[in-house]
Amino acid sequence: ICKNGLNSRSTLGRFLPAELETVVQGVLTYCFERYKDQQGLVAAHVDRVLDLAGLGVDFTDGAYHLVARSPLPRGRELEQKFNILFSASQAEHDFNMWAASGLEPIVIFVDIDHFRKFNTKFLEARVDKTLLPSFQTLLKKIVVGLGFAYRYGGEEFVLLLPHGRREWAIHWADWVRQQVEQCAFAVENDVVRMTVSIGVAFSGHHSLAYEKVLLAANEAKKRAKDNGRNRVEIASDNRV
Repeated sequence: ICKNGLNSRSTLGRFLPAELETVVQGVLTYCFERYKDQQGLVAAHVDRVLDLAGLGVDFTDGAYHLVARSPLPRGRELEQKFNILFSASQAEHDFNMWAASGLEPIVIFVDIDHFRKFNTKFLEARVDKTLLPSFQTLLKKIVVGLGFAYRYGGEEFVLLLPHGRREWAIHWADWVRQQVEQCAFAVENDVVRMTVSIGVAFSGHHSLAYEKVLLAANEAKKRAKDNGRNRVEIASDNRV
């Protein structure tokens, strides 16, 4: 609706019952008037909600509201080198917390393709100051409201969703891939394009042990690499 204009009722109609369109339209009008100096933020948020609705995100799901509406608890551990994403040990803690509460977390393993060529071309020190921080900031923005992003090590990252339907999680993982592919990253005066290979594993299909689900997602990611990169692969349904 923000991309096509405030009066684009057909956009709302794709996701909302007809009786709610007028109400939502009024709320949006109020938001744009009330927050005139922040219209860009309002537009970005609404566009994101519509994108997620198009992927089939269930906004009535308690797991969505657990992440989207709750403030981050204090004391969560950031990865120490960049201090942008959470640490690998925090990922295990969060997974176990959600699993213990009866949820079935989803593990998405993300690996930057052909990363060595960037280190070779720009040198590791420049990449660490430009490319990697920008990439991590993008992941952090992408996952907000649905889960959390963690740095696993080097050019490898983990996204955790506390719960969700298999179908939309697969589509969402591919949407993440597309967002990275479409982004222009800057390394000083150079513009860089990157792609990622992604593996997705579901604790409900594999195990409630984090290391086993992580391994399944990692193996799926390796398969994405072997099958040509810049793609998403799903872990086998066989329990580990």
